[in-house]
Amino acid sequence: MIGVVSDLFDKDRRPIFDKANRTLKDKLRAQHTTSKRALLPLDEARDKRWALGFNDLPSPPFTGTKVIEPALSELREYIDWDVLLFHAWEAEGQVPTRDSREPIPWCSSARAVRSRQGAARRDRGQTVLRAKGVYGFWGARRGRRRHRARQRRAPADAAAAGRPRDEKPYLSLADFVADGGDHIGAFAVTTAGLGADELSERFAAEQR
Repeated sequence: MIGVVSDLFDKDRRPIFDKANRTLKDKLRAQHTTSKRALLPLDEARDKRWALGFNDLPSPPFTGTKVIEPALSELREYIDWDVLLFHAWEAEGQVPTRDSREPIPWCSSARAVRSRQGAARRDRGQTVLRAKGVYGFWGARRGRRRHRARQRRAPADAAAAGRPRDEKPYLSLADFVADGGDHIGAFAVTTAGLGADELSERFAAEQR
């Protein structure tokens, strides 16, 4: 993802990336349209869908949305620095842990982790960096071709769910929503680092 975004923001690499991506998509499209795998008719695939039992469905604690803004001191314990830096960013090194008694290979990536952990600790109570998320639950039911979400003050909204027709059990997301009445949930979190600009400016000022 980082490489893609970097290419898109670079005026010289953007057209190269765009051309390569379009070529790849054309190749994949051709491979898909020329596939010789037998496909069931859509109605037959629906009839052979995985039949789930929906007895004793739990009810969510509320319907609608709720906004949460947890403290960084609480979130910091759940951050997987290994995935964040060494896998997603493909950085080199090992994750330095507070409890480890083994020698830490102090590569630049390890120092980056320590720096971010330290920044999170220093920011406690200063409310510079902020985390924010929203989650919610809505009433839903499965229709013949799609599942529908119902809101109190908004018209019913339908979401189409695809269904493969080339292999059993022909699963679709709609199969996991009950016909007579159910609920679906969704969430969104900020990843832009609310307050990061202010914090970086403060650190830069301290180095002047």
